[in-house]
Amino acid sequence: MGDDAASVRSVASSASKRTPKDKTKGNGKAMLASFIKNAAKFTPVEGEIRVETRTADGAFVFAVTDTGVGVRPDDLGRLFEPFRQLDDGLTRRHDGTGLGLAICRKLSRMLGGDIDAVSEYRAGSTFRLRLPDAVTPAEPQDAPP
Repeated sequence: MGDDAASVRSVASSASKRTPKDKTKGNGKAMLASFIKNAAKFTPVEGEIRVETRTADGAFVFAVTDTGVGVRPDDLGRLFEPFRQLDDGLTRRHDGTGLGLAICRKLSRMLGGDIDAVSEYRAGSTFRLRLPDAVTPAEPQDAPP
């Protein structure tokens, strides 16, 4: 991250007193770190990043909200495709392979959860990771028989 991203203020809150099971703890932290890194990359110096955790319906929900560049409605569905980078002047100046969100979504689904995003172009985005409290990892879809 550049010098601009280091200046972003962040606000953390937690409404949950429970913690994820050991199986999800490390993976959840890695996915959350990926969301935070992306938010810092696309949020201006005067912007804000908010990290929230809570429990709902037997799941842990982690949300990262930023006041960054946001995503166009037409591009939201493509965010989680491998090697996909949104191609406009606001985002192309940043490094990356376009794999981070795709890997996070696949991993979250293998753990029985999911990821979603809501965004307003030029106003910011929220990325949510939902992981079940009791994790039963799903079988990888492309596993050999």
